[in-house]
Amino acid sequence: DLMTNCRRAVRVLLDVGADVELCGREDGFWGSWYQAEILNVAGMQAYVAIEELFEEGGADDEDPRQRLREWWPTKRIRPMPPPPPADFTLSIAVGDLVNLRYEGGWWDVEVTAINSSADGACSYSVVYTPMDVHHTVSSDALRPAWHWYKSTWSTWHEHER
Repeated sequence: DLMTNCRRAVRVLLDVGADVELCGREDGFWGSWYQAEILNVAGMQAYVAIEELFEEGGADDEDPRQRLREWWPTKRIRPMPPPPPADFTLSIAVGDLVNLRYEGGWWDVEVTAINSSADGACSYSVVYTPMDVHHTVSSDALRPAWHWYKSTWSTWHEHER
């Protein structure tokens, strides 16, 4: 299920200045992960600056594209995942859950087709099922659907296959 990855994000030791990923928490953002920097921690909340989301700049702002800063529950924060395994794209099959780089975040999507062109290049058709949004992308827009559970990284492939 596409929402399980967010639910499996567990608390981690959060250091000020650390780069982390935030699990989307609003309608239309479920199953998405955005990179952020920890600015402060208070109890079960962390104050973060989100890398690819920006405040609307006011007239007296020094930087009109200041990163969005918000308090987030630590249960929706995880460390940055490792890079994909070298053979990741070779292992992708129809029906797999992967992450798609889209609008500054990584989104849980399902692979619906693998397309080959005459020159041997591959593209992948994927769907973000909560909103039935379809994309066709190259492999550089994909990464494993990483799970952070009990302080260990694993991929969706390791869980589901």
